[in-house]
Amino acid sequence: MQKATLISKTFLNDQVIELKLKTEKLATQPGQRLFIHYLESETPLKRAYSIANEEQEGDFSIFTFLIKLIPGGLGSERLRIANEQTKFGLEGPNGHFLLKDTTNPKVFLSTGSGLAPCYRMAKEDKSGSQKRFFFSVSYAKDLFYGEEIKNLNIPETHISISREEVEGFEYGRINIDHIDFPAETEFYICGVPLMVKEFLTNLRARGYKNIFVEAY
Repeated sequence: MQKATLISKTFLNDQVIELKLKTEKLATQPGQRLFIHYLESETPLKRAYSIANEEQEGDFSIFTFLIKLIPGGLGSERLRIANEQTKFGLEGPNGHFLLKDTTNPKVFLSTGSGLAPCYRMAKEDKSGSQKRFFFSVSYAKDLFYGEEIKNLNIPETHISISREEVEGFEYGRINIDHIDFPAETEFYICGVPLMVKEFLTNLRARGYKNIFVEAY
């Protein structure tokens, strides 16, 4: 475990925060997670979070996390009151939800804070392969990182709001049933377990093999 300092905390909506931690240089791969240790907790406490962005600044790494705060959650309550210069511990990286080094077409599907690993994968993919990006939230008030997603400059980007119609966004849940993807397409899926299971089941039924998932 190595020490990290909180350098930025931004509420993206009433539940999701963008957290930036600075630590000694640490190499990670798109899709990986780090355990955050809450050093000020009275009892040992750590939580795993996917990395949304990694920056290098001299001998230091700056990691960005997109974290949904759970009311009453021990880790969430610590993050809610944390301020700049709060110290944390970092352990890892770990996880098997990794971007593959291929030129196969890639499809990224995420909901809520499951955006974090998919956003980083899409941002750091240098394969030149065709990409499609899908992101969904329930209500307009839940939306975050809209501009960051658009700045990925993926021509086929779909941001949808599932439970209300909002101008400028697609209405409804992510629906890819009508799209005929090449057989070698890689699917990267991250979100709540039910969403992940539904896409996994449907894509397998359609004969696709390169399906990589992470539920939270």
